[in-house]
Amino acid sequence: MFTVADPSQPNELAINNVIFPILTRSIPFLPKTSITFAERVIAAIRKIVTRPIGTDSLVQPIACLAAVTRHITKDYKCILGILAGTISEL
Repeated sequence: MFTVADPSQPNELAINNVIFPILTRSIPFLPKTSITFAERVIAAIRKIVTRPIGTDSLVQPIACLAAVTRHITKDYKCILGILAGTISEL
């Protein structure tokens, strides 16, 4: 199962800042059939994005979410819903 660190802790935020760029760069090379992995990534990102600590902690997760949406799921309504909820939280 795919999990990410809790970004409320500084050391775990640093872990996320390393993991998300790696995922963002590798997602375009995954097969289009990796929808299960994509759904797990989206679920993990949704937990981070719906409880933003600040705008700095959102850059990498949103970039990863955009890569997953663009290259695998093509579910743009999902990303718009997540981002609309995030904007209302900020």
